[in-house]
Amino acid sequence: MNCFRHDNEHWRTAPLWTAGPFCFCMSSSNNTYNCVRTINATHNLLYCEFVTGLITYYNLRIDPFETQNRVKHLTASEKEYFHNQLHQLLNCRGPSCRRFSHSNSGGSNEDISRRYEDDHMMYRGEPVGYSERAWRLSGYGRRYARARELHRRRHTMA
Repeated sequence: MNCFRHDNEHWRTAPLWTAGPFCFCMSSSNNTYNCVRTINATHNLLYCEFVTGLITYYNLRIDPFETQNRVKHLTASEKEYFHNQLHQLLNCRGPSCRRFSHSNSGGSNEDISRRYEDDHMMYRGEPVGYSERAWRLSGYGRRYARARELHRRRHTMA
């Protein structure tokens, strides 16, 4: 569990703390972070914002155990997209939440398209190469591909 030291100046929302410095531990039970998850045929992403200002972004297709925070690989427009989507979902109520589509994983069409940077193949700010290839060849990647194929067969048969 991550614990931090906070003081009177840290909190920005009511109720405000005025009793001096204290140790604060982040967890889901005290609602100290919000996340948006994008899962579709090509993406399995997790974007989170913590009350401390920490932002995390994980590509769970290549890092299923969330060991590499890849927020530095996001472009400014991708960060803005995830931030806006998260806050729209936090503020929606009832049927109005259904209008959010997770088929687009963020950013403009230019950001989503494949691009080359420094002679390395890049897709949405993530290097595609050995890690992606290793994931596909791993037991987890093969099981995922098999499950996806079985799902496709079940849902396309007449």
